[in-house]
Amino acid sequence: MTPIAALFTAIGLLAALVGRYGVAAAARRGGVAEHLRRLFTLTAVLLALRLANFVWTSPAMAAAMMVVAAWMPLATLRLGEELVRRHAHRPLKFFALGGAIGFFVLAATFGLFWTREAILALAAFQALVLAGVLIHLLTQRRTVSPSERRAPDMLSLAFVLALPLLATDFERLFPDLAFRGGAFAALVFMLA
Repeated sequence: MTPIAALFTAIGLLAALVGRYGVAAAARRGGVAEHLRRLFTLTAVLLALRLANFVWTSPAMAAAMMVVAAWMPLATLRLGEELVRRHAHRPLKFFALGGAIGFFVLAATFGLFWTREAILALAAFQALVLAGVLIHLLTQRRTVSPSERRAPDMLSLAFVLALPLLATDFERLFPDLAFRGGAFAALVFMLA
């Protein structure tokens, strides 16, 4: 990670903490705010781990980041379901839960020795679940009132903008890229 990426990561961490604080009162009542708070918390933990890894690089730190990254797609799916007040299709739910558990176990046990294939599988898992959430948001947006459509539309737009940037963050998959956009993608998502 470059110093510029570390700065973006720190700004994204601050935005995640501010966002989490902003929805804390509403999250006590459940609903969208509760799921948004969970996603902000996971994002903040992931960004904090990225900053810690920038300062002190270790296999244990990489394994901790992978543990958090394994659960983020499931948290995003739950938020998407709440936004449109419709359950996603069961195969997507089982895929998200199974992948989260599987990659959690992989990161917690063998996470110190991530191979290129394991990272590729995690990236594919995240991309497939987020694409499923995006499709769910777009197909179910008509089920909520016009005044409530802004939140799913904003989240959909954030996904479309952030996914290509997130893909650049997998250094083992794209070792020759001059730009890593993961921190910028987190900022886009936090602002949305």
